[in-house]
Amino acid sequence: MKFATLKKSLLYIIIFLILVYFATKVFIDSQVKHQNGLNTPVVDISQFNISDAPVAITNISVLSTDSSEMLDNQTVLIKNGLISKIGSELQVPGDYTKVDGSGKFLIPGLADTHAHTYNSKNDLLLYIVNGVTQIAILSSHPEMLEWRKDAKNGAISPQIFLSTGGLNSKYGFMSVVRSWFGSHPGINTAEQAREAVEIYKEQGFDVIKAYEYLNRESYFAMVEEAKKQHFPVSGHIPEEVTLDEIYHSGQSHLAHVEELVKGSMRQYNALDNRKNLSYLQYLNNNADDIAKKVKAGNISISTTVWLMESLPQQRFDLENFLKTIELEYENPGVIEGSVFASGWLPGSNRYESQVRDLSTEDREISRQFTDEYVQAIYIMTKALVDNDVILLAGSDSNTAGTIAGFSMHDEFQSLSNAGLSNSQILHSATLAPSKWMGFNSGQIAEGMRADLVILDNNPLLDIKNTRSINAVILNGKLMTREVLDDILSQIKKANNSAREISIEQYL
Repeated sequence: MKFATLKKSLLYIIIFLILVYFATKVFIDSQVKHQNGLNTPVVDISQFNISDAPVAITNISVLSTDSSEMLDNQTVLIKNGLISKIGSELQVPGDYTKVDGSGKFLIPGLADTHAHTYNSKNDLLLYIVNGVTQIAILSSHPEMLEWRKDAKNGAISPQIFLSTGGLNSKYGFMSVVRSWFGSHPGINTAEQAREAVEIYKEQGFDVIKAYEYLNRESYFAMVEEAKKQHFPVSGHIPEEVTLDEIYHSGQSHLAHVEELVKGSMRQYNALDNRKNLSYLQYLNNNADDIAKKVKAGNISISTTVWLMESLPQQRFDLENFLKTIELEYENPGVIEGSVFASGWLPGSNRYESQVRDLSTEDREISRQFTDEYVQAIYIMTKALVDNDVILLAGSDSNTAGTIAGFSMHDEFQSLSNAGLSNSQILHSATLAPSKWMGFNSGQIAEGMRADLVILDNNPLLDIKNTRSINAVILNGKLMTREVLDDILSQIKKANNSAREISIEQYL
């Protein structure tokens, strides 16, 4: 009798544990789905009037191939997705859609070389609406390989360059948790690092991404194997690796200018006698030397300066900051976050949470540090451009405050604040990233892919004028301002249908 009762109790316990397991899995899946943007309806692009007829843009000012000047009174003929002819005295064939470019300015489609989309497919449309026709997704899921394939096959999408998820060294349960969010479960040994390179290369990713917590042994094994596989290495500088080692490592791309600032801070903190030398003084003394070594190491760098510029407000004045960005277009799942990931709003914003519980005195210390950190980013950015390092405009989109597409125009202003000329900024967002990603675009020349943006105002006079978008041409397809506005309207509608937390107070 007692045995039967015990057996029955064990059965109930097993059933209970199974139910708990499945309930937990359902809960976790629902949270991950929401925070990755999958609960938001995908806008049906077929509803919009997008023409693929040949296009002739007449009497327009065209950005020169070196981004230094506007060439006036040009006609640009576009057919079969390519720029077929450019000239000042061209005859326009009768079957071409004519676009009067009088008083307007033509630039190549822009690039964001540090994008995150999660699973928010409407972000691809936000990029296009903002004139961004090529993106590097620097932490992607295998299903995004299909997004890239669709883009190559003519979908209304930017051209896509794909990085793997960030490789970190994680142990135990945290390794499993990271895998839920699209990252590799954990690279803890040289053998695992080499295996990861082989797997990701075979899957078809364009670059492999190192993250800051990848241990030293795994990092160097990954880089060595990647060289053998002709697989470029991108990403962060692992905390266990020094700047001097990065220059000669073979890693060809850094995801942020900030990586050099953090690396130089580690150098500064290791100084035996820094009593009379502030960090900013140290960086001013060493930034050019760092930049020269980066140049010699053939390392290109995505900028992400605006995100750094936003930190003082996000940490200390978040509510007012949220009123300055186009919050209604951001996927609500990303804004709201989940029990597993921070969002953007007060109470869940990762940057606000870093100072929320500090004393008044410690908040002031943190505020001063944050302001100096932004100055350090400016110093390093200017040194890089002054020493001809390849800078690639990037926004770190979908990190708190950075909205796909819109954030690139914010980034341009930040690069201007850091001391870049408007010509340098445009180069960093057009030809330089196209070369890095291997795309046949980024300049207005015959035979190039027709990814173009028509502006109402000249961006060489004021970089804010990249926002004055009159039309976008994607792979030869013309999208007028009316079409772009219709797309924005539908994205806003889709977001509102999936929203769980009101954002009215920020609009």
